[in-house]
Amino acid sequence: MKILFTILVLLPVLSFAQCESWYYGTLRTEVRGDTVILKDDTAHRNCGAEYWMRVYQYSPDTITWIQHDTGTSIACMCTYNLSVTIDSLAPGHYFVKSYYNEPYYGILCFMGITEFDITKPNSNVWGTKIGDSQSECFTVGIKDDREEAAGEVTVYPNPACDQINVVTKKPGKKLIRIMDASSQCVFERYSAGEMNAIDVSSLPAGIYFISVVRENSVSNRKFCKL
Repeated sequence: MKILFTILVLLPVLSFAQCESWYYGTLRTEVRGDTVILKDDTAHRNCGAEYWMRVYQYSPDTITWIQHDTGTSIACMCTYNLSVTIDSLAPGHYFVKSYYNEPYYGILCFMGITEFDITKPNSNVWGTKIGDSQSECFTVGIKDDREEAAGEVTVYPNPACDQINVVTKKPGKKLIRIMDASSQCVFERYSAGEMNAIDVSSLPAGIYFISVVRENSVSNRKFCKL
């Protein structure tokens, strides 16, 4: 219990490095009597993401919701609706602090706070998690690769031996990530420039996948390393 308490106290301290808000989604709550459904709609995560979700009573009026990514990293991004249901909550005003377990860096990202009221009379001290849900991948609000066919992202030369150039026509910050055929991340860089020269001389020969991730879009390309 002491260890758990220490972890929960440190959550806000451990939660900010390497975290990007465009992954998070929209937090909201739905109250049904003494039951609440905590929801994270249109969370933008990797296509292989699978989640198991934990909830804690951080204090008498505060719930901590942690979304643990247990899936395989894949060279594409998807959009999910995530939820967890807590039953038999005592009457009162509650705050929900939501966190996302960032798989690439192994840290907890603080996503935000939402709140709700339980008005149904009962004598319960604390509720019980009775289930969670994860939707299938969908693309609402996220551009897929077909919409990028006009050439927003260009990769050359392809095939390549020593260096590739990733050119993006749209300005602004983005994440450039290269995955190998086994879905392992072999390169990652944040960039604001349009021309990005990447040294690939140390990579084994094979097919690689490039994802260029922005706040509201993702472009996927592939190249052959000779």
